[in-house]
Amino acid sequence: MTHLQRNLQSACSGRPEDSKAAVRDLVHAAVYQDDPDLARCVWAEAAPWVASVSARAGEVFEQAEDSALAFTAFPRAHWAKLRTNNVQERANREIKRRYRVVQSFPSRESMLRLTCASLMETEGQWSQQRVFSEASAAEGFAEPADRPAPTEGRRRALGRRAREIVDEIVEKRGLKKE
Repeated sequence: MTHLQRNLQSACSGRPEDSKAAVRDLVHAAVYQDDPDLARCVWAEAAPWVASVSARAGEVFEQAEDSALAFTAFPRAHWAKLRTNNVQERANREIKRRYRVVQSFPSRESMLRLTCASLMETEGQWSQQRVFSEASAAEGFAEPADRPAPTEGRRRALGRRAREIVDEIVEKRGLKKE
């Protein structure tokens, strides 16, 4: 989410702060819904508003939908951990910290050895702690239950709720379509 937000903010460079904040809030509103169908409806409802701030931001927003909402295919209990890539970022910071100490490597192989050693140590630490219980992890790898497509009534209700969520943000931030 952080990288998506950064990409959208850079695509909105030169725009008023309220417009940038509106884009940030629209992404946040879609991603933090409890219902995956509602999250996709909010995303779709927000897309024209993001494009009204910046055409480039609109493109980034539309292209990012599947990646940004991919975590919703997993059990809800896992969403908070899957929504971010904090684990990867932490591993990268540890590698960089070790690189700074060495400063210069005699060969590519020595750099690779240091990287692998760092990752192996990190993996050892991770194996000692459990982020998801075995049952919870197994649930994440189970065949997804075929959820029936929303009924027409549910689809309309989701659309109304998505419009309410987006309209609240648009009104709060004073966003206008250009």
